[in-house]
Amino acid sequence: YFNYDFGSYKSGSLTFEIPELSKGRHTLSFKVWDILDNSTNAGLSFVVTDEQDVKRFSVSATQNPAKSHTQFVVSNIDKTDNAPLVLEIYNTLGEMVWRKEKATSGTFETIPWNLNTSDGASLNTGIYFFRARKGNETSSTEKIIIVRQ
Repeated sequence: YFNYDFGSYKSGSLTFEIPELSKGRHTLSFKVWDILDNSTNAGLSFVVTDEQDVKRFSVSATQNPAKSHTQFVVSNIDKTDNAPLVLEIYNTLGEMVWRKEKATSGTFETIPWNLNTSDGASLNTGIYFFRARKGNETSSTEKIIIVRQ
């Protein structure tokens, strides 16, 4: 089920077919080990709805609060719109601190972020806001908390 990314022993992808689920909130829990028998846990919460109830366009962060990095997952992307996907992060003053533009090829995309500004400066501990745009469509604005140690 796990495949390493080409040329890397630190990252890869996990595929697993989920059986048909009932409507409502569900949670996937992951526990993984490295070759030294160190383990870590992660979770993924999601909602199963009828087709007509699906939100068209959304974005979420995989690590929130984030300590060193996170990954944004943008879902329900309109494949017929050729506009690039734009992810923006703002501080509490409303100033854009990071922006990523990406071409899309499917109905979802993942975008990694190392918690730095677009100029490469490390962001301080605090609350930040993010949203995604594609063409005329914009996701809701969500918050992410950065906790520096």
